[in-house]
Amino acid sequence: HKSLPHKPIQSSRLSEKPSSRATEQILGDVKIFINVMFHLVKFFYEPVLNKDEIDLMTEDILESITNIILSNDVYKIVFSFIRLEFTELEGILREQLNEYKRITPEECKINQYFRLDRTSPLLQVYSNAVISESQRFISEQMSIN
Repeated sequence: HKSLPHKPIQSSRLSEKPSSRATEQILGDVKIFINVMFHLVKFFYEPVLNKDEIDLMTEDILESITNIILSNDVYKIVFSFIRLEFTELEGILREQLNEYKRITPEECKINQYFRLDRTSPLLQVYSNAVISESQRFISEQMSIN
């Protein structure tokens, strides 16, 4: 058995991010393979099931095929390509999210009754209701004893 010649990957190329074209090609190939497998499974069941039964099973069949194909190594490869392609965008989104974390509902001009922070008057209303209910419960318990 003769091995195929191969070029070692240069370390400078390892840090390059894949082109969007390569990622699109990989995703396209996976979709095509899923579609081919779906039609093969459908073809396999046609002699024993009628069209209506197969149509009812379409989503389940597609989900099963997708889960089988996108498991383990294939999933890792596809996910790695997507992560590498969108690393820069992910960093930008993380920075923006961190900026938005510092913005208060008051700065966004959200009505105080819709805020879920210390400035909400509902917090005081709720606290008063809890206190009054607690006092009522305690007084009932004391009158029973």
